[in-house]
Amino acid sequence: MKSCVSILFVLLVILFAVSCNRKVYFSNEMRTELSNKNVDITKLQFYIDKDVVLSREISSFDAKLTSGKVIFQNGRYFQNIFLRSFTKGICTAVYQKRMYISFEQGDNKNIVFSIPKLNNTSNIYTLTNDGVFGNNSNLITYDGKQYQLSFKGNSPKLMINGRVVENRKNNDRIMKGLKVS
Repeated sequence: MKSCVSILFVLLVILFAVSCNRKVYFSNEMRTELSNKNVDITKLQFYIDKDVVLSREISSFDAKLTSGKVIFQNGRYFQNIFLRSFTKGICTAVYQKRMYISFEQGDNKNIVFSIPKLNNTSNIYTLTNDGVFGNNSNLITYDGKQYQLSFKGNSPKLMINGRVVENRKNNDRIMKGLKVS
């Protein structure tokens, strides 16, 4: 009997831990609602939902000086920076339909997330190029350098902790009513 209670207790603790770490996609409606409740977007913890690789070709001299992983392929050196899914990020700048998220320390180490263009039913903030190299490219400027983005499937999306959403909903209340005495 004690072992059953112990197992049940362990399962409940695991279930509680998993539910507290639930992530949800960050949408335009969520941003508007949080802003209306005077929540500072730059104080929220953000996450990316899938792995992303930033890659650029570098000279052999730069290969010895650069940070990140350097790969020698077909006679050329490439610097790869890996951004793993669910890496924590902070918002460093907020604009009308886009936000700059930083996943590591340093100036100009931001990635742009925006609401997809018209003709798209999604309103979830999605990784986009910074527009410097044309709207249809997978090139971004990161840390002052040009990088090629690569990821599997659809563009990576921005997420936040589900507790922010739950806390937002918990501000509402229902009147209990009064009983005639």
